[in-house]
Amino acid sequence: MITMVTKLTKHLAQPVSIIPLAIFRIAFGITMAFAAIRFWAKGWIEELYLNVPFQFHYYGFSWVKIPEAPVLYGLFSILIISALCMAMGLFYRLATVSYFLTFTYIELMDKALYLNHYYFVSLISFLMIFLPAHRYWSLDSKLNPNLRCSEVPKIYPLLIKLQLSAVYFFAGIAKLNSAWLFEAMPLRIWLKARADLPVIGPFVDLEWTPYLISWSGMLYDITIPFLLFWHKSRPWAYATVVIFHIMTWILFQIGVFPWVMIVATLIFFEKDQWTKLFGKSFSENSYKETSTSKVFLWASALFILIQVCLPFRHLLYQGNVTWNEMGFRYSWNVMRVEKTGYVEFTCYDPQTNKSSQVYPKDFLSAIQEKQMAFQPDMILEFAHFLETHYQKDLQVYAYSQVSLNGSASKSLIDQHQDLTKFKDSLWGNYSWVLNE
Repeated sequence: MITMVTKLTKHLAQPVSIIPLAIFRIAFGITMAFAAIRFWAKGWIEELYLNVPFQFHYYGFSWVKIPEAPVLYGLFSILIISALCMAMGLFYRLATVSYFLTFTYIELMDKALYLNHYYFVSLISFLMIFLPAHRYWSLDSKLNPNLRCSEVPKIYPLLIKLQLSAVYFFAGIAKLNSAWLFEAMPLRIWLKARADLPVIGPFVDLEWTPYLISWSGMLYDITIPFLLFWHKSRPWAYATVVIFHIMTWILFQIGVFPWVMIVATLIFFEKDQWTKLFGKSFSENSYKETSTSKVFLWASALFILIQVCLPFRHLLYQGNVTWNEMGFRYSWNVMRVEKTGYVEFTCYDPQTNKSSQVYPKDFLSAIQEKQMAFQPDMILEFAHFLETHYQKDLQVYAYSQVSLNGSASKSLIDQHQDLTKFKDSLWGNYSWVLNE
């Protein structure tokens, strides 16, 4: 065992060119700056944060608050500046730390806005803090030539590659279910809505197209990491990455996530492939950073282990994860389900023996109301909010009807259970959530 660990440590410490890491830094930083500017320009800061009276919290992060407008716009300014500094390699460590903290804080401000690619960006920006991606093609290395190096330990770019591979691979594993493969759900629903697209509209409207895309999407997600790691298949594998994500962007309009994946996957290309692409060799420096601490290696192993285990944590819970949502987040359930729902609340005052109906739209934005309707932990949090809001010892009941992948609506919450008696938990099953 000790011999295996020693060999693995030596393998991960082998020197590789820093060029892929430097190119990744530039591409990732520019893309993240563009994403933040786009978010600001579309008015989403005001629409999604400042005009929302209620805030859904992530478990353990109730202390994260939406700040006043000047502070919030200041956070987005820091986000943009940090991303640009990251791309330029200017004050790199400070830039990566400030980007990670700022982005993650904004991400944690409202659980209703959770997206897989937000989580992905937080993970990547966290890793970037510890990677010496600023030691080549950067203003830091230009200002301080002693900083510049041409090679780094293999573990550095490998961490980014493994994180990207996890997104693809576990997204594919999540699609290994009958609804996705044999019912082509939810693609049958989504593609019908895109039948009016020019050129490809008639194709996506064909009966067998959703099944073709379902199976090919699953196979693509599971196999693409291996094809990207293999030197010979990498160029055409990357071509499929570009085609796949552009088609996803056209068909499903899912924001910048396809572009994030396209630029991030550039990390797989090695120095010789970049040399062929640009038709020139890159200048080298005699200094090569070829050592890394055992602490970093063990910390990296722990990080990888967590990323491998998280997608399977839903197995600890009873029931269908796509129905009860327990273990659904952070598991790369990308484009896996289509859920719609309706929920209303009844507040009962035992002292007066009176009941009153409460409609979420009176407190929530449209997107918050939509997301809460089929997510049990958000329904529970809102029930506790109602008890606090009315400042009474109320009993709060929820009536929730949810449709999963176009099926007939069913009750999600046991409407006879007083939700104020329950607390959210990372490990317990939701006894107040009905089985599918």
